[in-house]
Amino acid sequence: MSDPGQSQGLRGRFFAQGATTVRNAVLRREAGTLIVDLGDGERRAAPTIAEVSERVGRIPVQIRFSDGSAFEVPWDADLAVLGHVSGAHEAVLNRVERNWMAVAAATVGLVLTAAALYVWGVPAAARGLAAVTPAAVVTAIDAASRETFERSILQPTTVSQARQDQLRSAFADMLDKAGYQGPPPRLLFASAPSIGANAFALPGGTVLVTDGLLTLASTDDEILGVLAHEAGHVQARHGLRQLYAALGIYVVMGMIGGDPGHLADTVATQAGALQMLSYSRDFEREADRYGVAAMKAAGRDPLALARILGRLGKQDDSSLWSSHPDTAERRAEIERLAKEP
Repeated sequence: MSDPGQSQGLRGRFFAQGATTVRNAVLRREAGTLIVDLGDGERRAAPTIAEVSERVGRIPVQIRFSDGSAFEVPWDADLAVLGHVSGAHEAVLNRVERNWMAVAAATVGLVLTAAALYVWGVPAAARGLAAVTPAAVVTAIDAASRETFERSILQPTTVSQARQDQLRSAFADMLDKAGYQGPPPRLLFASAPSIGANAFALPGGTVLVTDGLLTLASTDDEILGVLAHEAGHVQARHGLRQLYAALGIYVVMGMIGGDPGHLADTVATQAGALQMLSYSRDFEREADRYGVAAMKAAGRDPLALARILGRLGKQDDSSLWSSHPDTAERRAEIERLAKEP
């Protein structure tokens, strides 16, 4: 029986040890021996194979011999002629890459893994990170966020100092009676025509209140209902969790599209901008529950939050509150919670 591959050959380029020229050649197996056929009748026995390079993309494969010479073949060449020599086996990864079913399975697996991370892993990690973030870091993020807003959309308030002090006192009294456990709350009043009637909380306890909100509100209870809702976001660390979740989502995107490092850096430096995003539905419901409970604890009207929420929801899309999800559903839930003993 003839040797396997006796009539087969690998066409490529031969690099002789110490030579400065490259020659086209064919590597054949004859009578169990590898032969380098250089053409024009010039043939030589191939030295012992020392190593066969891994297949990487379309990079040519290098067959390196023990004497320092080498034979280069195309990336997709059939290496069966080499036989079962050490180092000549194709890499497992390459065999998988050339198997379309394996590629499809790997792709599906990657997508499912990324989806699982997005749905469960990222929120869980964000919750854990938010819980252990040092107070100094939270304060720094809060300050950076506040600076972003002050530089971009906030203007000096027209609310009198006496009115500000009155609302600060009522807000502090309400949180004290509600057993608030978040970072020390601070009300910051400002005019912000570009976003209308609004209040939104930063991670470190700062609650920004626009003059438009005070104009829209019919009663102090409506104002305090909104502020209690924002305090709920702070106590539950929703801002931090949103920040970490955004970073995590970029990491998941990086699993599919490449290195997410520069994207993550961009998000990390825009902590203030992240606060402009609407919270998730679950975050809003949690803050609503806290707001109703806080208003009840302070002897305030918990239905006031539902009333002003309806008016806030009718604003144009520049308002943060107007873009909060499912206003009608939230109002109904607030009314239900308000009626509970």
